[in-house]
Amino acid sequence: VPKIWFCLQLITSCVKKKMWKFTELKEFCIRCQYIQSEDADGQLLALLKLFHCLGFYVYFDLSEYKEQWICTDATFLYKEMSKVLSVQYGPSESLSTELRN
Repeated sequence: VPKIWFCLQLITSCVKKKMWKFTELKEFCIRCQYIQSEDADGQLLALLKLFHCLGFYVYFDLSEYKEQWICTDATFLYKEMSKVLSVQYGPSESLSTELRN
C-alpha cells in the first residue's frame, strides 16, 4: 500500500468537500500524484476499496451507474443519512407516547 495514499486521506478529511464524483476524485488524485495516470481507474478503485474497508471512506462499487459518488468522511455520511431517515421515518405520535411511558 503506497504511504502517500494515507496523505490523501488526511487531506480529504480536512477539506469541507466530503462528497466527490468518481471522476473528480480521480482527476484530483492524478493532479496531486496520489495515483498514476496509466490505469488510474484501477488504482483509484484499489484505494477506495482499502479506505472503505478501513472505515475512512464510504464507497459502493456501482459501476453500472453513470456517476459514482464517494464520501470521504464516513461520519458525515452517517449523520446526513440519519437526518434524512429521521424525517422520512420519524416516530409516530403513538410510538413516541408509548416510548415515554
